[in-house]
Amino acid sequence: MGELSHRERIEMALNHEEPDRVPIEFGGVNNTIYEKPFYWPISPKYGYSALVRYLGFKDLSEPQMLPTNCVTLFDDRLLDRFGVDFVSYTMRAPRGEDKMLDDGTVIIAWGIKAKMVGYYWEIFDGPLRKPKITFKDIDNLETPDPEDPVILENVRNEVKELRKKTDRAIVGVPTMAENIFHHYSYLRGFSQMFVDMKKNPELFRYLANTILDIHGSIIEAFFSECGDYIDFALLGDDMGTQQAPFVSPEEYKIYMKPYHKGLIDRVHNSRKI
Repeated sequence: MGELSHRERIEMALNHEEPDRVPIEFGGVNNTIYEKPFYWPISPKYGYSALVRYLGFKDLSEPQMLPTNCVTLFDDRLLDRFGVDFVSYTMRAPRGEDKMLDDGTVIIAWGIKAKMVGYYWEIFDGPLRKPKITFKDIDNLETPDPEDPVILENVRNEVKELRKKTDRAIVGVPTMAENIFHHYSYLRGFSQMFVDMKKNPELFRYLANTILDIHGSIIEAFFSECGDYIDFALLGDDMGTQQAPFVSPEEYKIYMKPYHKGLIDRVHNSRKI
């Protein structure tokens, strides 16, 4: 077997055929490696910059990072060094998305509050974090605007150019809209999400549908622009611990699967897969 292209290698693996080697991912998803943000007083002994220094690469551009300090766009020399088969294209957050208060609290989309704890942002409060809420409270949420121009700003041209210059598989990452139940727990609290599910299923479904509607609209806008030039769409919701799922398979099918299917359907609605 001759040397395969990155996309050919991945396609063979997905078709249950044996390629020349196992496909390698480093940067195709949005949590591969982290970087020291400007507000850390002391640089840790790991991260993107430390790896670049160790490998001896010079003159690399500043890494593109998410608010969570994950690096999302890598220098080609780094990808070549490790034979990486994927590259990601990550959605931008709308302007004015993040607001920092004097105490270091950052208010992100949906009015969710986060603070730095150690090296990571931790969600600690949300606008619906009280036991009893109404449908009106949900209707009054300050939600992201699916038509915010920054989501689509030059997206099509950038992904088209990326497609021209690489044969790596391109992963489209709708960062601010890639899940349902992460945001539910951010808004209501993790434990309260399951209380709602069992004790107030009508409210649970109303809020889940609200998130699906906003995130689905953002996803359709994003993938309508870049879908012709990507190979994969990345969506993600944590559904378990290291030991077990959060809910039983039966409960997942009843309470959560319809919303995951709805989000996937919105991806399919926006592009041909």
